[in-house]
Amino acid sequence: MQSSGVVVPLSQLQEGFGRLNAAQALVAYDESLVAVDFLARLLGTRMAVLLQGMGSGRSFDQSMGQLGLQAADFEAQVLRRLKP
Repeated sequence: MQSSGVVVPLSQLQEGFGRLNAAQALVAYDESLVAVDFLARLLGTRMAVLLQGMGSGRSFDQSMGQLGLQAADFEAQVLRRLKP
């Protein structure tokens, strides 16, 4: 992912992959897998609270904040996991 020199910010993944070129889309899918896996491990059963918050119209940042977490910290941790 980062070794290819291409990184798609997680905030852009919320907008869908349709506007990405083929290389960016491939990276975006890989990044999504890493992000969701890490999020599930981080939150465990609290994932339901995050999804409920987002389902009721809150942003990812707001829903993470509801759990006492910062979305920017989460993204930084995901990016560290993407490095070789």
